[in-house]
Amino acid sequence: MSDIYQTMEERVSYGIGRQMGDQLASNPIAGLSIDAVLAGLADALNGVESAVAHEDLHAAFTEMQTRLQAEEAEKA
Repeated sequence: MSDIYQTMEERVSYGIGRQMGDQLASNPIAGLSIDAVLAGLADALNGVESAVAHEDLHAAFTEMQTRLQAEEAEKA
């Protein structure tokens, strides 16, 4: 095991990131950009305005859900 994260805060922070990563890995999304995920996380935690309009986010999530449902239907 690595000694990179020595304080309780660092270990909890790493653990949160690890849990999020495990969750995303268990439900993979084709084309997922880790850089964009990290940027969105950083913006939210730093109180920075979203780089993508709410309407565009909603449309993207709706489209992704439609694609995933279509993939599931093809498998069935």
